[in-house]
Amino acid sequence: MFLDAATIAGQPQPWRPLTLSPGLTFNALGSLIVPVATMLLFYATRARAAGLSLIALATATLLAGLWGALQFAGASLGNPFLNDVPGMVSGPFANRNHLALFLAIGCVVWPVSAMYLRARPAWWAVVYVVNMLFLIVIVATGSRAGIALAVAGYMAAAWLSRRYVGAILSRLRKKLRVLIAVAAVVLVAVLVLTSLQLGRAVAFDRLLSLGSAEDLRFRALPTVWAMTISYFPVGIGFGAFDPAFRIWEPNELLQLPYFNHAHNDLIEILLEGGILTALIGAGVIAWAARACARAIRLPPSEERVLAGAGAAILAMVLMASIFDYPGRTPLIMATIMIVALWLDAPASSTAASSREPSRPLKG
Repeated sequence: MFLDAATIAGQPQPWRPLTLSPGLTFNALGSLIVPVATMLLFYATRARAAGLSLIALATATLLAGLWGALQFAGASLGNPFLNDVPGMVSGPFANRNHLALFLAIGCVVWPVSAMYLRARPAWWAVVYVVNMLFLIVIVATGSRAGIALAVAGYMAAAWLSRRYVGAILSRLRKKLRVLIAVAAVVLVAVLVLTSLQLGRAVAFDRLLSLGSAEDLRFRALPTVWAMTISYFPVGIGFGAFDPAFRIWEPNELLQLPYFNHAHNDLIEILLEGGILTALIGAGVIAWAARACARAIRLPPSEERVLAGAGAAILAMVLMASIFDYPGRTPLIMATIMIVALWLDAPASSTAASSREPSRPLKG
């Protein structure tokens, strides 16, 4: 199209930037101040970095959960910095799926923080209540992907805390252990069934009533993929999806809702950055796999727990990126940086030299 424009105008072909929208690309570059600042703050706190970042992340997920719960209860909490939809349970985000992912991350962070801080057994009851709050709000968001992410978060939390919780439960009588396990399962079932009965389980309603053919993100995927092939290997430039998609948008996709991202960040990153981002992405996956393998070989310790939590959370973000673009939001940008630093900590000689020796975890 750009080649034809100059030809029709009778002008010579000019030099053009690699990005189709230089202003939006500079804006995307500027957004990286969030993860960069997070990394600098992490290293500035030195020996306390892991503990402080863990507490900060646990606090942020709790505040987001309470925000979402208030919205679920009918409170109007407008945010002048968000273009959210009135009545949507999205917390500090503009997208219900992003809140659901953040709360699913909280389902991992809270048990890990209890282990890291060596909380007393009674504190685990608080952890359980907080995780139940996260589950209720995730269901209230109406995010279908959020339900799957919540399940993944609970499974990761159970795996990471199995020895620690097992050591606590081993001190209790068998009848009491069984009673606690049954009560926990029954409470979850009652909460979900109550939501269904009251018609408040929006996520389940959307799961049953909305097919993929009716969902814009699935209908737009062939167009997005055609764009990716057409602009490969250079790409359209970061941040340029919106104007580029408007060029390609077919008539059957024209509607009032604003389609500003591909809703598949793996494809959109390839579309924007071309082969260079594909190579960087492959390098990131190789680094993560190596870091995970290294963490598995560690003895039971704080480092191993944090590295395991980091691996689980990064995997959850990757899962969410198949259907959305969570890594482009500031809160989750900061979260990705924090958990990546947790995962990398065992191999960081700089961090190891300035960090207190890891205390072995019981169990």
